[in-house]
Amino acid sequence: MDILKTTKTLDRYSGKLIETKVLTDGSYVYMQREDSKSKILIERDLELYRLLMRDNGNLSQGRINHLVIEPVYECNLNCPICFTYGQKGQISLEEVRKEISKYRNKIVSISGGEPTLYKDLVEIIKIVAGRNIPLLATNGLKLVDFDYLMRLKKAGLRHVTFSLNGFSDNTFIKTNGQIFLEEKMKAIENLLKADMKFLLSMLLVRGVNEEEIKSIVDFAAKHSKNIKEVRIRSVSPIGKYTSQQEPFFASEILELFCNSVGVRKEEVYQELLFKKILLKKIPYFAYLQKTCSFSFYLEVKENAYIPLGKYLNFSPEYYFHFIRKIWQYGGTRFLYKKFQEWLFGKSLYIWHHGDQFLKISIRSWPSIKTLDFQDHVKLCNSRYIRGRKENLPVCYANILCDIGAIK
Repeated sequence: MDILKTTKTLDRYSGKLIETKVLTDGSYVYMQREDSKSKILIERDLELYRLLMRDNGNLSQGRINHLVIEPVYECNLNCPICFTYGQKGQISLEEVRKEISKYRNKIVSISGGEPTLYKDLVEIIKIVAGRNIPLLATNGLKLVDFDYLMRLKKAGLRHVTFSLNGFSDNTFIKTNGQIFLEEKMKAIENLLKADMKFLLSMLLVRGVNEEEIKSIVDFAAKHSKNIKEVRIRSVSPIGKYTSQQEPFFASEILELFCNSVGVRKEEVYQELLFKKILLKKIPYFAYLQKTCSFSFYLEVKENAYIPLGKYLNFSPEYYFHFIRKIWQYGGTRFLYKKFQEWLFGKSLYIWHHGDQFLKISIRSWPSIKTLDFQDHVKLCNSRYIRGRKENLPVCYANILCDIGAIK
C-alpha cells in the first residue's frame, strides 16, 4: 500500500478527530485510521482521485465563495432520501439582515427545508440581492404559481437550483414519496417563460434512477438557453435516508454518465487535468479543487455531446482550438467573469457560458465513514451562515447532526 496523504477523520462515538492515512493499492483508494487495522474503501478509481486531489504543499484554505442559509426547516414533502431531519422553526428578517450584512459578492443558497414555505421569502431575496447573489434551492412545487415566481424575480432572484430526480413514477415514489411530475413540468415551464437561469439537481439512488440520467441531460440540452447545469449527486447515508444501499463513488457516477450519454471518460479527464495544471500554477485557488465533487463541460450538438476535454491534448494547436471553441459560444465571457471574481472578489455572474455548452457537476458527499477533514471541512469553500450549523460545510454539518453533535 502506498500513502497518498495524511488527514483526519471523525470518530462516530466520541466526536473526536482521529489521525488517518489515505492509501492506495494502485487501483482503489482507502482510508485507515491510526486506531484501526481495517481499511475503508473511499474511491474505486485512483486516476480520478489523483486528478481531484490537491498537490502536497498546495493546501491554502482559500476563501469561502458559497454560503447557505436556511430561513425555514419545514418542507411540503417528506422525501425518504432527504439528507436533513424534519426540524422546526424559522428565522426572522432581522436575523437575515444581520447575517447577510457581513458578506458581499457571494453566492448565497437560500435552502431548507423548503424555502418557498417562508412567508417573507420575497424580502429575504431582496436582502440577499442587495449585496450578494441569491440562489433558490427548491423542489419547485410553489413555482407552479407564475405570479409568485415573478414576484421572486422582481425581488432580485435570477438563479434557481431545481430538484428533479427523474421522470418515471417509480423514481418519484422511491425518491420523493409521491408522484407530482405534472407540477414539476409546470414549474419548469414557468421558469422558462420567466427567462430564469436554473440548474437541474438530480439525486442518484442505487437501483432506482440510474437509467434516468440521459433523459435528464437531454431535457437540459433541449433548454440550454436557461438550464445551464445538470448536477448529479449520490444519495448519502445521513438524515432520513436509512437504506442499506451503498452510495455511489464519484467515479461510478461518471461511468454511468459517460455510458448513458455516449461520451468518453478519458476526454472528461483531459479537462480535469487541464484544471489541475492551472490550479497548480495559482495556489490561491486551491479551494476550487475537491475530492468530493468536480465539473466539466459538454458541447451540445445535434444528437451528440462532445466533452471540451476532447479539444485538449496539451499541444499549442489544441489549446488554440479549445480557446476558439469557448470564444465561439460566448464561454470566454463566463471565464473572464470568473477570473474577475478570483482576482477582485466580485462574483457578479454565474452560468454565463453560451447556449451550446452544458455544465455537468458530479458530487459524492462523504459519510461518517469516509469524511476527510482536510478536504471536506477545512478546505471546503461553502459554509452555513446562521444557527447551530454556522461556519460549517453542508455535508459536515449534517454528519454532526447525524451523530448527535448538533441537535
